[in-house]
Amino acid sequence: MISFGGCHSEYVHMNEMHLFDLSKFLLAPNDPESHIIVTKINVTQGVPPTRWGHAATTYQSKLFILGGRNE
Repeated sequence: MISFGGCHSEYVHMNEMHLFDLSKFLLAPNDPESHIIVTKINVTQGVPPTRWGHAATTYQSKLFILGGRNE
C-alpha cells in the first residue's frame, strides 16, 4: 500500500510518500513477529504540493491525486 500526503497537525501538511509492506502481517496477523514494514519513498521529480483530505490511485505507474486541499 502507498500513502501520499496528509497532515499531522492543523498547520503541518505533508507531501511525503510511504510504502507499507503488509505481506507478512496479512499472512499471520496474530503472530507477534508479523510486522508492517514502512519505507519512505524519496521522490525528486514531479513532486506534488502538500495535500490532505484527498483520494489517490495509481494507473499505469502514475499517481493520480483527486480533490483535497493544501492550505
